[in-house]
Amino acid sequence: MRVIAVEPLGAETLLVLTLEGAGADIIARVGRETRLRTGDAATILLDAAAVQLFDPATTRAVARHANS
Repeated sequence: MRVIAVEPLGAETLLVLTLEGAGADIIARVGRETRLRTGDAATILLDAAAVQLFDPATTRAVARHANS
């Protein structure tokens, strides 16, 4: 993935990442100690239980299934 924006928020930092050619971005909340900067390449590992998805048409959170 490629870092396209970094937003320090004090105790944490938001990273906007893109998978080149996929047409979708991911926003990741990471610790403030991150050394990633705009333009850096990044490898991410996702905890499926912690992922929150949003509907791009409505911007509303997609409900999680109880057995997921």
